[in-house]
Amino acid sequence: MDAQGRPLRIGLQALGLVPHLVLAVATLLLARIIVGLVSGPIGLAGFQYASLLIGGVTTIGASLDAHWSVRAQAATSETELRSLLNRNLVRIQAVLVAVAAGVVFFVFALLPFWLPPTYDADAVRGAVLVSLSAGSFQALADNRAAALMWLGRSGAVSAGTSVGVIVASGSCLLLVTAFGWESAGAAIALGTASRALITSLLLRRAEPALGLDRPAMVASTAAVGLVLMAVLLTQI
Repeated sequence: MDAQGRPLRIGLQALGLVPHLVLAVATLLLARIIVGLVSGPIGLAGFQYASLLIGGVTTIGASLDAHWSVRAQAATSETELRSLLNRNLVRIQAVLVAVAAGVVFFVFALLPFWLPPTYDADAVRGAVLVSLSAGSFQALADNRAAALMWLGRSGAVSAGTSVGVIVASGSCLLLVTAFGWESAGAAIALGTASRALITSLLLRRAEPALGLDRPAMVASTAAVGLVLMAVLLTQI
């Protein structure tokens, strides 16, 4: 019975990850709605271009995690699951650093040629740069969510995702109202960071043994740090 039921259990666990991965990416659509309501058509037009680049980074991370985390659901023990998820996180963060570097090059070297001449290239560039850490935070959140799903804690996964969406939407409304539409990129980063924090705390509470190994912690910290450093250097 166990042998027959295990593939079904793995499939249901893997399937349960999909809505959370999709909703995390769909946060960008909520930001577009908020920008349109607050800044009007001009701000929305600029953010539409910025969101293509922002969404590219977060979608790559989510896609890689969807593939590797779904496969990790087949782990037969906590030790095996921890090993798989930590290895996957290191690989995803390395990819995202390379992607972020490519985006930085694009927004400085190629953005003026890509945008129509009437668009504010500096505003689009700023919106993209302040969002770059979102990909790394999302990778961490998705990785921790996969561990919770393996444990059967789908409610905890939903809680983390909900907090991320609420923080992203609320901060987007406040930041865009106060500083203009380009600050919407920072709201996306705040939303993914809050989701990563809550999801990690809930996993630690559910099963401390599924914490991050040192290489995965270093990779995640370095990914966020390198991206933020690149953003600061570009502002000097």
